[in-house]
Amino acid sequence: MQNSKQEIIQANIEALTQGKELLSNIADSHYVYICEPYTKSTIGEHIRHVVDMYEALMVVDQAHLVDYDKRSRGSSVERSRPDACSAIDKILQWMDVVGDGNETQFFAANLLVKSEVRLDVSSSVTLGSSLARELVFVSSHTVHHYAVISMIAKLQNLDVSQYFGVAPATVSFLRNEIACAQ
Repeated sequence: MQNSKQEIIQANIEALTQGKELLSNIADSHYVYICEPYTKSTIGEHIRHVVDMYEALMVVDQAHLVDYDKRSRGSSVERSRPDACSAIDKILQWMDVVGDGNETQFFAANLLVKSEVRLDVSSSVTLGSSLARELVFVSSHTVHHYAVISMIAKLQNLDVSQYFGVAPATVSFLRNEIACAQ
């Protein structure tokens, strides 16, 4: 299980590091630009949402509740690349602590996760989970938001790294295709 824990931690670190690298290679104007009519959201809004998801895990309450419905819409993380980088740095520091933490707590199903599930009415469900499972979810969720960020960046004629916003399984498939072609 130790290997699984380290793989999960490393996956999250890689995803967060990808985000920081993108932020260091774009201008403030790109971070807040809305590419209408193609999207109504900015790179900053997607980064803020990624940060929100991690922060939900970082602030688990005494009832062991992770509330993904709490969002920081309109926060400085949406508008400021330095604030976004700072928020990501805090998450990366937390990942170090989680990586050094108790193995049993990491994999144990001792968290409750709350999330809205409906579009037509407000309806949240609460389910049991573990920190390991939620970190796998948040990492995957991050990659999917990065795919939208990649689109927004490309609409602004920005260079984006080859695998930014591409799922790990897809990257593995592409590596295999290249190896087979050689």
